[in-house]
Amino acid sequence: MSLREVAVDAVSKNPNNPRQNVRESKIDELAQSIDNQGLLQPPLVRPVDDGFELVHGERRLRAVERLGWDTVAVNVEDLSDADALEVSITENLQREDVTPIGEARSYQMLINEHELTQTEAADRLGVSQADISNKLGLLDLPDELQNGILRKILSPWQAKELARVWGDYWLFDLAVDWELSVREIRNIVDRLEDGGGDVRFERQLSADTLGEFWDPAPDGLDGTTKILGSDGVEREVDTVWYLDRHGEPVTQLHTTDSRHGLLWASRTLEDCPVEMPERLYEDFETPPIRLHWPMQRLLVGYNRLSLAREYGYTGDFDVEVCFHTSFFEWRERVPATPEVER
Repeated sequence: MSLREVAVDAVSKNPNNPRQNVRESKIDELAQSIDNQGLLQPPLVRPVDDGFELVHGERRLRAVERLGWDTVAVNVEDLSDADALEVSITENLQREDVTPIGEARSYQMLINEHELTQTEAADRLGVSQADISNKLGLLDLPDELQNGILRKILSPWQAKELARVWGDYWLFDLAVDWELSVREIRNIVDRLEDGGGDVRFERQLSADTLGEFWDPAPDGLDGTTKILGSDGVEREVDTVWYLDRHGEPVTQLHTTDSRHGLLWASRTLEDCPVEMPERLYEDFETPPIRLHWPMQRLLVGYNRLSLAREYGYTGDFDVEVCFHTSFFEWRERVPATPEVER
């Protein structure tokens, strides 16, 4: 291997470079660093008929092109096609920002080029055969899920769980928007496969946030009702109304939640005058508030929210966020995502 100064336009890109996704902002940052400190590590090239072909160092070459350099220092090594690919793959696999999809493509190219088994490729690269097998399995995922991994908005494990119901339910947006964990996605997928009528997961939401879902009474209807306060005294509070499936206004019955609310108040608020029996503390668990997100409606927990207002509680509640299954049923058209670069 020798160090030479060559014309920048004499170096052609490697068409088999496994590193296909390079953020332009990173090229700008690298160009600024090279402009300030110089090129600390020359790219590696190999001689070809019409000049040189890049083996690795594409970001550095693009950075000096952006700086307008006419020449660049490079390390020149005479490598065969197969050897050049192996060097490029090995170098890229050692980078911190390589994605699992990038690793999988590198493994696949190496196996195809050298006609290797997975075990032989693992020995050559110093990784486990199980790791290569798991990574190659990612290439069987739908393109949208591969793109999610490439863009680092999904982990491979999240993508694999989503793939279980791919074509039946579109859960991609839900997983990303709500930052669902692998366990949460698995529970949702299990529920869908078992025929569950809704999708549920728990979050902590503040009293102020939940207050945004407090439904005003429809025009012409009494907007107040009485609830039992934590001191045993009835108080008038805003009545919560919603429309049933026929469009008729109905009200949530506070009495169905009053015991939960009273218990919550006695366990949460320091100035609550009601003392609950120890047995009740041990035997009774307050369920989370239930919120139907698309309808923007509280399903369970109105009384606890009333008590929060009464005592000025502004902390968090455990909330079970609900979506009806029909929101995720697969349609002929799904949100478009750019094609995965092959």
